[in-house]
Amino acid sequence: LGGDLGTRYADLLQVFQEFGMELPVTKSMAADPQIMKNIKAYNDMASLQVYGRPINDVMAGYGVACAADEAWKMLSGEPARVVIQGMGRVGSGCALRLAELGHKVVGMADSKVFVSCDDGVDIDLLDSLKKEYHQLTPEIIPPGYTAEPTENWLSKPCNIIIPAALENQITGANVG
Repeated sequence: LGGDLGTRYADLLQVFQEFGMELPVTKSMAADPQIMKNIKAYNDMASLQVYGRPINDVMAGYGVACAADEAWKMLSGEPARVVIQGMGRVGSGCALRLAELGHKVVGMADSKVFVSCDDGVDIDLLDSLKKEYHQLTPEIIPPGYTAEPTENWLSKPCNIIIPAALENQITGANVG
């Protein structure tokens, strides 16, 4: 059982505690001091913050961003224009790291809307709007941004696309 889609590790621990379990471990795991030591180390690590967010919220996206950055460096020395499909843990974490590496995230798509800005999107702003309204809609997107149907995320000119949410988004029909 792992956290995703808006749940955090602390949320999962609360569920286990409601069922009378202190930690999500088997009896044999609980009897192994090394496993319990590792769980404590993980819990300590999970309380760390990166970009002002829990480390678990950015960890996967960070790796995706670093891989994309290294691949792009092999092709060009210039900063890339990036479009990301997904605004969850992977997509937002990836966007933050790519921006930190000097790339410009020019578009991000969630399940309902594709938001773009040629000058680069404000990742923290989109994240805060999503948290406040629980869903991005064209009505709440600020001036200077374009809001389109989420399916349009592949039509924005860019150097790098990152599919970081739904599967099967790049197909033989749209790969061009």
